[in-house]
Amino acid sequence: MGSLAESITKDAMQSFCGKKQGYAKRTAKMRELGIIDGALERKLDWLWDYRNREHLFLIEDREYGHYTLEHYNDAIGTFRALRKALHEYFAQLAGLERAPQGVRAEF
Repeated sequence: MGSLAESITKDAMQSFCGKKQGYAKRTAKMRELGIIDGALERKLDWLWDYRNREHLFLIEDREYGHYTLEHYNDAIGTFRALRKALHEYFAQLAGLERAPQGVRAEF
């Protein structure tokens, strides 16, 4: 989930940050722009930090058994909240009143 969040933030924020900005700078910019709040920024940074800030293709050890059910649930909730925040922000930029149906966030 951390790698998915990293890729999605990179794609969503490239016009604001460029393609070479790091993950933490992108999440900080998202907070600055009002896309996410401080709580979601901390959760997103936790998600990336827990994964040791590594891309999937660079991981040397198997991850099976490294995470608890609580880790998985927190990661899914954080990812859903990111998705909802991005949908709402870009819907607002596009002049839509609200995010598309079916987009929800849960912690």
